[in-house]
Amino acid sequence: MVKKNIEYKRVYRVIDVNLNRAREGLRVCEDVARFILSGKDLAKKIRSIRQSITRTIKVNPEIFRQAISCRDTNTDFGRQADYLEKKRDSVSDTFAANFQRAKEAARALEEFTKLIDKNISNKFKRIRFRIYSLEKETFKKF
Repeated sequence: MVKKNIEYKRVYRVIDVNLNRAREGLRVCEDVARFILSGKDLAKKIRSIRQSITRTIKVNPEIFRQAISCRDTNTDFGRQADYLEKKRDSVSDTFAANFQRAKEAARALEEFTKLIDKNISNKFKRIRFRIYSLEKETFKKF
């Protein structure tokens, strides 16, 4: 369990950032699947994972509320895109970058929610492995 007030706020902020990062990354992948690959089933699978992230965090509504209340976009020095974020040469690059973003965010969610609710952490672990499997299935399409 998170103890100190400042540490607590920082942990919830990390959770908030990674909830957004995971869902945004999957949303980009879902749009590629739906509109570029015309993969209705693939888009549904990606959407299902994206929605499961939201359902998982809402199992404990207090975590969700605290995460949003600790959001601080005004002081986030990472909100400027770096060189690699600006560089995309193909739809495949965009797709790969956003799958990677979702996987990394799911891992961070798994690790930081361990400090608050181990059950939710285990759910994020399962989500992360679903993302791995879907990524493998998806890249056969490119």
